[in-house]
Amino acid sequence: MNPYSEWHQNLATVLSRSINWYFQNNDQEVARKQLQDYFHKIKYGNADLSGNLDSYWIESSLKISPIEQVQLL
Repeated sequence: MNPYSEWHQNLATVLSRSINWYFQNNDQEVARKQLQDYFHKIKYGNADLSGNLDSYWIESSLKISPIEQVQLL
């Protein structure tokens, strides 16, 4: 368990501080299938979530180029 899990976070805080455990917890709650559907729907990079659910977005299976990231935003 994360020692800071009781902290109430908002999106601005977790993004500015790169609070990875916050996103990992959210991914666990949403589940892989639904995340995969979201990623395909918005065409997010290669939409490959085959890596570990705690780290697919940290140098793992999910790949997105800087240009794709900006286009999405």
